[in-house]
Amino acid sequence: MNFRFMYARGNEILVIEDLCCQGYYMYPERTVMDIESIKATMRAMAAMHVGPMLFEQKLRDGKARSPPKGWTSDQSPDMLQIYKNILFETEVNPLPGSAGNTFCEAGFKSQVAIVDLLPGYSSEQKEKIKSKLKDTLRKLFLYVAPSKK
Repeated sequence: MNFRFMYARGNEILVIEDLCCQGYYMYPERTVMDIESIKATMRAMAAMHVGPMLFEQKLRDGKARSPPKGWTSDQSPDMLQIYKNILFETEVNPLPGSAGNTFCEAGFKSQVAIVDLLPGYSSEQKEKIKSKLKDTLRKLFLYVAPSKK
């Protein structure tokens, strides 16, 4: 087996198997995926996202093999409440001062600054783009907010 170093933080390290040896590969950047790859990706994403819903249904029906520690059947099976200590958005966070917010704000600033480098636009056009871009980028926080449904 071949292994690839993936990530290190402090005295922790994550090492995973290199799946290239088994015929797996990454698509080159900006390559359009074929329809079968798109379908496989969508099936995998659907399965990943439906898992919590199925677990909530099993909790409701009393059929969950391992109910979460501390959960009682009189509670509403809401994954975000049950696992609130681990199910939270870290990268995109609207809370000022949070690491995710600092990360996003730095990205927003850099994207707005890039507008000044666009060729073929007047200063007025660039200012108009930048003013609209700031509001548009902040909508990202709405898109990653947990669903109320």
